[in-house]
Amino acid sequence: MAAIKILHLLAMASGVGFGLAGLVIARVSAGADPAATPTVMKIRMRLGQGGFLSLVILWATGIWLWQTTHGGAVSALFLSKIAVVILLTMLSGWMNVISLRAARGGPRPDPARMAQMARAATALAVLAVILAGLAFGT
Repeated sequence: MAAIKILHLLAMASGVGFGLAGLVIARVSAGADPAATPTVMKIRMRLGQGGFLSLVILWATGIWLWQTTHGGAVSALFLSKIAVVILLTMLSGWMNVISLRAARGGPRPDPARMAQMARAATALAVLAVILAGLAFGT
């Protein structure tokens, strides 16, 4: 059980870290040489993929922990957290689809739109952590 909880917490930290790293890279690279754009886009795509993988791990370990530790009990805070995580998963998935299409020769994503989506995803991730802390306490 401890291993699952540790994996869950590591995935949570990694997911938020990937999101924050993407925001920092976007901010720092805003005035960069246009020749660096493909490399920056690859880095941001990999960070997005890492964030999405973290979400997959969080779903798997979270369901396990919820069932084994809390017996599947739900509260309003828990349901709020789940709603936020569903939105975060959908947004992260959509951002990854857009990035993968562009990497395969599709249209280049609108940087301003992707930045808005990245900020929203980071805000949702932080909100999910806050709601989890409130829903599960210590």
